[in-house]
Amino acid sequence: MLRVCALVSLLNPTLAFSRDLTDAPPVFEDDVISLLQVQSHNKKHLSAALSENVQPPDEIRELKGNDLTARNSADSDGNMEFCDQGAGSFALDGYLTSARFYVQQAGSFGFRFRVYRPARGWSLVGQTEAIDMPQGGIIQEVTFSEPVEFKQGDYIGWSHDGRGQIPFDVGGAAVVWSTSKNDEVGAARWLPGGQSRTYSYEVTASREVMIARPLLDESTNLEVCDQGAGFFSGDGWLIRARFYVQRAGNFGFRFRIYRPAAGWKLIGQTEALDMPQAGVVRDVTFSEPVEFQRGDYIGWSHDGKGQIPFQLGGQHRGLGRRIVWQENKNDDVGSDRHLGKGEDRTYSYEVYTSPDRPTTTTTEVPELDEAAAEADPHLKQLMGGDKDLDTSDLQ
Repeated sequence: MLRVCALVSLLNPTLAFSRDLTDAPPVFEDDVISLLQVQSHNKKHLSAALSENVQPPDEIRELKGNDLTARNSADSDGNMEFCDQGAGSFALDGYLTSARFYVQQAGSFGFRFRVYRPARGWSLVGQTEAIDMPQGGIIQEVTFSEPVEFKQGDYIGWSHDGRGQIPFDVGGAAVVWSTSKNDEVGAARWLPGGQSRTYSYEVTASREVMIARPLLDESTNLEVCDQGAGFFSGDGWLIRARFYVQRAGNFGFRFRIYRPAAGWKLIGQTEALDMPQAGVVRDVTFSEPVEFQRGDYIGWSHDGKGQIPFQLGGQHRGLGRRIVWQENKNDDVGSDRHLGKGEDRTYSYEVYTSPDRPTTTTTEVPELDEAAAEADPHLKQLMGGDKDLDTSDLQ
């Protein structure tokens, strides 16, 4: 399966993002990630980049860490902070979105992943929420409710109030630490401890993430084309979407397919999507999949006000402005019109495509390796309500 995200994700299948990414696939375990267009036999389409590889590239997603296995040791001291200097710096700006790790000791000891920036020592950039580990001897997966933004050149780290829970072996890359952790974001200090170690963790960093954003479309009867997401790299079917709902309601929102012509020709659209609850990430498998051809683009429309949030900025592509739109939307499939307004924006959505028409309209989701995604992928329920996805879906 593919997905496209505008905020931008990662799944084991193929994803698509829709934000400032490049024509390349994201990088996640078993083919994971938020706003790019990826393609392959099992294509992903992210709304900002394209790729023919099922494994996303560093331009979109990045993994840090090691094999997830039991190891010889665990840290016995509390109130510690660590920076995995040997893991290397992040190659892009983005968000720390999820993690997987081996739990060697169960408990709630205030464990948090962190981001550090080299300064006169190590400056604490941010940290995740505290992570409870109720069961030992397992691999635990977490999608952060508080994603941590970072810059290129920052490093991954972690801290814990109690004793350590993620095991390590001596040997490998350089890890530095302090036995009296700093909790002040922005403060820089030296981490005097150090040793070559290998810890059983893996974090996923994404260029984008499906989250609340500062703006919503206030215009009604609007149609939008995400030109910046790039075109679909092959023929297929639009089958599924994930998006952050910032405004609840039934406003006739539909995902659409557009084809470049004299302007933008409407090829088809999904059923109207109700969004009964705000502050959650919705996951919808379309009862009316939409067929598209290579060269088509993703878009959407709504009768009422907009419900999927955006922020200014994103990727400028050779084609021009990232997002184009027009009020008084066209609902005539096959008709062509100019979308006269445009701006560089990033929306919190992602869509999935499949090379084959689904054989059923139930809520069953196709195998990830048999579909593709595009737009703003990377979301899970960030707050309140019933989860539409398990954390494992974001690995």
